[in-house]
Amino acid sequence: MGLFSPQSPGANRALGGFLEKMNATKRVYQASFHLAKLYSKEG
Repeated sequence: MGLFSPQSPGANRALGGFLEKMNATKRVYQASFHLAKLYSKEG
């Protein structure tokens, strides 16, 4: 790791927020992908 050490809570908080954002983005992508599949099924 090196960059994110347990001794620096600020870095850990930043990393946590970043991962949270990535998860939210992934959910949005999955939702839109799901909708696209539904639409293509409808023709």
